[in-house]
Amino acid sequence: MSDKSPSGSSGISRGAGVLISLFTAAIVFGGGMAILPQPRPPAPPPSVAPPSPPPPVAPPAEAAGGQGGAGGQGGQSDSDDDAGAGGQGGAPSTATPPEFADDGRPAPTGGAAGPGDNADGGEDNSADCALPEKDMAREAWRRNWPTICSIADTGKGFILIPVKGPVQNAVVELKRKPVREARVNLPQAESQLTLKLYKLKKLGFKDLKVGPVDESAGTGTKLRVRLMPGAGDPVFDVKDGYAKITVATPDRAADRSDKD
Repeated sequence: MSDKSPSGSSGISRGAGVLISLFTAAIVFGGGMAILPQPRPPAPPPSVAPPSPPPPVAPPAEAAGGQGGAGGQGGQSDSDDDAGAGGQGGAPSTATPPEFADDGRPAPTGGAAGPGDNADGGEDNSADCALPEKDMAREAWRRNWPTICSIADTGKGFILIPVKGPVQNAVVELKRKPVREARVNLPQAESQLTLKLYKLKKLGFKDLKVGPVDESAGTGTKLRVRLMPGAGDPVFDVKDGYAKITVATPDRAADRSDKD
């Protein structure tokens, strides 16, 4: 019995084993690649949209009005003239609304007139003379000027002065010296005329002085109506809202004295 083994069969078995190992490794590698997930490619960077251009600015309305003004100067039509006036003006004119007192009536507008203005008889009150006496007082307050009216076919005239407050304790008198004055004292009322002196020179009334009854306290209202030469003696009528003084006008008073 021999102890030697053939060298050729040993070399073939070793090479075959190496091949089988390589083939097995390739199969395992391929299977693993098929089973394992493939790496994903990196995502591309997000695209940035370009900024949009700003919207066009519309021309202002004044510019359109200006073009209309050019057309208005051309005199093509009445509508063009209106548009032209609007273009040249640039802005519509606005009127300042009147101020109002607590009771809703317009505030006096004649306070800026100083003593001595309207010396030919003050404001024209002819339109107010057709109103009721309380409405006359309201208009006198609004104008900041006493209402003076003539009484038709009588030769008389009266002055109406607006007041506010109680008039029950009114004291009236005719002062003859040194000048003839019709006086009205209202201890609890207030004059609604703001000036101290009104030069009238109308229908027998020369001027009106307004002041407080109590100079120290500044309370009450003292009215002094100086009469023109030849005016008749006054007749007083003090009511809620106004004080009224009526006299015969100088011409008619002179006529009566001649008849007497």
